[in-house]
Amino acid sequence: MLYKSINNKNYKYMRPGLRKLDWDADILIMTVIDPFYNRIELFVRIGNNRNN
Repeated sequence: MLYKSINNKNYKYMRPGLRKLDWDADILIMTVIDPFYNRIELFVRIGNNRNN
């Protein structure tokens, strides 16, 4: 998983955070802040119970 890969490298600034969306518990968000305080958010659907 990308989270474990980044977290295990012990970067000084790049510490990923994981959270679920308040309105959709099937989506996981990983937030990374770089040394210039830019925030990058990656969204991943973790459930497959969506009716399409």
